[in-house]
Amino acid sequence: MIAGSSDCFIQPYETVGQAVAPFMRLFRGREDAYAQQQSDGRYRLIDKRVTQDVIRTHLTGEITIGLYVITPVEDTCLMTIVDVDSRSKSMAIALSDACRHTGLETDEFLLEASGNKGFHLWLFYDNPVPAWKALQAGKAIASSAGLLSQVEVFPKQEHVPQHGYGNLIKLPGRHAKSGRFSVFFSPDLTPLNFAVVETVQTLSEARMKSLSLCDERRPPPSYPYGVRQDVFDRALPCMERIFNGVEQGRRNICAFWLAIHLKKSGTPADLVRAILIDWNQRNRPPLQNSEVAAVVRRIFRNGYHGIGCNSSDMQAYCDPANCPFRAGMPRQ
Repeated sequence: MIAGSSDCFIQPYETVGQAVAPFMRLFRGREDAYAQQQSDGRYRLIDKRVTQDVIRTHLTGEITIGLYVITPVEDTCLMTIVDVDSRSKSMAIALSDACRHTGLETDEFLLEASGNKGFHLWLFYDNPVPAWKALQAGKAIASSAGLLSQVEVFPKQEHVPQHGYGNLIKLPGRHAKSGRFSVFFSPDLTPLNFAVVETVQTLSEARMKSLSLCDERRPPPSYPYGVRQDVFDRALPCMERIFNGVEQGRRNICAFWLAIHLKKSGTPADLVRAILIDWNQRNRPPLQNSEVAAVVRRIFRNGYHGIGCNSSDMQAYCDPANCPFRAGMPRQ
């Protein structure tokens, strides 16, 4: 199922230039930044626009990029992705069957072998939809397939602050670590050529509603990474910002603060470690996971309590207008 060159990937198009426009019709995310995948599979933030030239270079395999799914502040997106970290054919078929069970037509979703060790299920929207609706749609399909606990759904967040980025998803193309190209395939797992991108239909919000893929009204906020709801009921704006990933120079102190925040909420050490290792992948660049694990061990062994609200580092994430401490509300 894996193609070995850009020429194979874009067939039946004769040139990469012909493939750019149909590809960009579907695969749309945040437009003012993207991430470039490195040879170890990690990503480097590129604060530049996603242009046709960038996509052309991606399709040739010269670079591999990922798109940030959510447009910040507006909190909208144009795609939902269910990411399966497995080559399991049964899981792919289960997700495909779940799509059809909800009423989606076979040309309203797309399956893709990612070029490494898993696959993606894609839904596309004709206009930007609220991120919470896109997230609900992915969870509805994963739940219908009985796979919600075994997959990742993008977007992962419902909100990305003005200077945040949120999560990214690799675009179909060459995987920089494996060197292999993606392959699109049909619901029965028959490989399809690149021209399938011209046949995939985008969804409207009205269509999502008719299929019961999302609620009419926004439900109570979701709580990421398996953290208990009461943690985020008392969530601080600074912690929410830090959860989106931080820059080099602040990664260790932010890991320290997050670990304290989660510990004080009653989250056990093993879950705090898992949460922070997941969070670490959004840092630019990530720390070594061993460093993150060491921070968690220190927090639970040494009984740290404060998160340094008045430190100069914390001021970069402080939002006084929305902070319960700054507003004089009692700590709970």
